[in-house]
Amino acid sequence: PAVRYKASGPALWTITPGVAREYALRFRYKNTTAAAIAGRLQVADSKGTLVVDRDITFPPTPNKFKTIATTTATQINAGHYKVAVKGASGVVFDYLEVQ
Repeated sequence: PAVRYKASGPALWTITPGVAREYALRFRYKNTTAAAIAGRLQVADSKGTLVVDRDITFPPTPNKFKTIATTTATQINAGHYKVAVKGASGVVFDYLEVQ
């Protein structure tokens, strides 16, 4: 099942996955600029250790929200994690869906 999370700050979410596995991350976002915006996707565990740290690009979405999907690319255990998108100013997020 998928769980939706609202941001707890600008481009910051706290997620609590259950069992250890690779998770899909789906960002519902809006980029009303004429160009793609690149940012840095980071997922950190409760100790602050980065388990995901890679680039992510948000294509333009004139006047509407769209979804972009990625994964954790590795298994993460149950617990509390911080998901952040850094350096993507100009992108507005509706929610993050984790499945």
